[in-house]
Amino acid sequence: MTRNVYRFKGNFKSFLFMLAVMITLGFLYYTQGLVEKLQKQSRQFQQFKVSIFEQSLNNEEMTDLSFFFNNVIQTADYPIITTDPDTNPQFWRNVGIPEMSSRPPGADTLALLRKMVTEFDAINSPISINYQG
Repeated sequence: MTRNVYRFKGNFKSFLFMLAVMITLGFLYYTQGLVEKLQKQSRQFQQFKVSIFEQSLNNEEMTDLSFFFNNVIQTADYPIITTDPDTNPQFWRNVGIPEMSSRPPGADTLALLRKMVTEFDAINSPISINYQG
């Protein structure tokens, strides 16, 4: 009888190995779905913040945008590069380059920022802000 148990030892190890592989693949599939869902929610939230900013920016009665700028833009923990329609960087935050001071940025800084904008655009489509000023 004990010889029969040892005969199935290899099959049992194979079963455990396949079970471990299936659990790992299932876990990876599940986490990938969660990541995609979080990315979608994050994108929707960014679009919501931009639409609020556009409404505030284009509202003639609202002259003080410092609340929005201080509480939404300044608290962002993700990289932001704001450009003009010609993709010239105007403002940036959390990209590893010091933020613009009183003097204009150098040509090498602008070239690096433009390269980053191109890379960011390849990952996510840009969110446009329309100003009726």
